[in-house]
Amino acid sequence: MLFTRRNFLKAAGVGAALAGYTYAYHSCKRYPARKALLIGVDGLRADSLALVPTPNIDSLIHAGAYSFEAQAIDETWSAPGWNTILTGVFPKKHGVKDNSFSGKNNEQYPTIFS
Repeated sequence: MLFTRRNFLKAAGVGAALAGYTYAYHSCKRYPARKALLIGVDGLRADSLALVPTPNIDSLIHAGAYSFEAQAIDETWSAPGWNTILTGVFPKKHGVKDNSFSGKNNEQYPTIFS
């Protein structure tokens, strides 16, 4: 299987989905608070993790949920990709089209940190 930046963004998209699930879970007062860990390394090809020892990342993978197939957006700009992951909407809605972050619409589409 060929791991590309696109495949890495796919994996990051799964992380965003998990983070969104955790946010919704936190919003419900009748359940105890739970936490999610989202790890993203901009520019890291997922297949490179198999080439070097990564025992801590390996243990997180085996104890949690992961995917090397998730995809956030087709573009390879960092800011639009990360904003898509953190808001759960595509650039047409969140407004980030390049790495300047100009035009962002995080008032209407806030990140998971809000």
